Amino acid sequence: MSRPARYSPRLEIRRLEPADGPAALGLADGTALEGDLPLRFDRGPDFFAWPDALLDRWVYAGAFEDTRLLGYGLVGFRRGWTGDRWGAYAFSGDLRVAPEARRAGVGAALLRAIQNEIPPDVHLVAGTILRGNRHGLGLARDRMPSGFSLTDLGEFVSITRLARRCRATGPVVRLGVQDVPAVQELLATGPHGLFAPEPTEREAHRLLEPDPRLAGGAWGVWDGSRLRGLVALLDLDRVRRAIVLREPVPLSIVRHAFGLAGYLLGTPSLPGPGQPLRALTVARLVVPAGLRGSSDSSRLNTARVLVQAARLEAFARGAPLLHLGLHGADPLRAAADRGLRHRHGLRLFASVDQRGGPAVCPTAEAPPALDSALV
Repeated sequence: MSRPARYSPRLEIRRLEPADGPAALGLADGTALEGDLPLRFDRGPDFFAWPDALLDRWVYAGAFEDTRLLGYGLVGFRRGWTGDRWGAYAFSGDLRVAPEARRAGVGAALLRAIQNEIPPDVHLVAGTILRGNRHGLGLARDRMPSGFSLTDLGEFVSITRLARRCRATGPVVRLGVQDVPAVQELLATGPHGLFAPEPTEREAHRLLEPDPRLAGGAWGVWDGSRLRGLVALLDLDRVRRAIVLREPVPLSIVRHAFGLAGYLLGTPSLPGPGQPLRALTVARLVVPAGLRGSSDSSRLNTARVLVQAARLEAFARGAPLLHLGLHGADPLRAAADRGLRHRHGLRLFASVDQRGGPAVCPTAEAPPALDSALV
């Protein structure tokens, strides 16, 4: 990754190092995400805190002209269900190029550098593209690694609900380390969605006790001694604050409706464009279909109880919003997709390794269950 690109004698592609953090923050602050929703993320003061807190391992590739950072891109690694086995998968994203350097091959060079970081044992690479980002979609389709094919996994729906004070409607309790065996058992109950965490003690601990910077935790619904479902929460505002730069008219209407509802319910007013969106994020909503007696209606009722508990927890922490991301085909989406809410769609893609023969269809068992904290 240290050799200059062929098309520009002054462009160098190399890994970002801790000393490059301030330059990366400057680029992030001046670069909006391409798509229907003009958005950027405030990553200060530590640009690398977000991947450190969420990924097992990660690499940022940077494009430099002399000493100036023109762009960067991330590839990170986690473990989960990859379609036909438990194993490592990669998450490729957070690709940024300075506006004046776009359409000049910088993004393609970064993608090549990222692909060179993917080890041979990883045969599945996930990524999301904001709705409306046609250039990003074309770049992803044209720059597949050799032997990989691009699979459209459908829509990933990000739902924002108003946090509010409410009375709990079900037996939801905070989970602790003593519940690791029960969480492992819950994770092992299929079917497994693509990217679902493997049923290990390590992954159970990740849900119950995430990185301290994220001030997270998990809440569950019990049926006697058996755990029927859980919701895992993270406070991403500590490492990555979302800021809407310009509001489309529908979003402005929703924000003002949220503000009126917040006034009536005694919740904080919602920030306008240019201000951080204070929110609590649902990292995982797990209500397996394989539990005995778990009909579609009982699963949905359990999910609704958990989402309500998450909204209550967000309110208790002073966050006016709760974010929840689920695949468009996930039946649990109905637990949050009603009443006053804002929906925003992204496209979810996977690069599937075909070198060993036709790959198992990655959505054959269940809708993808990507951790919304990565998006």
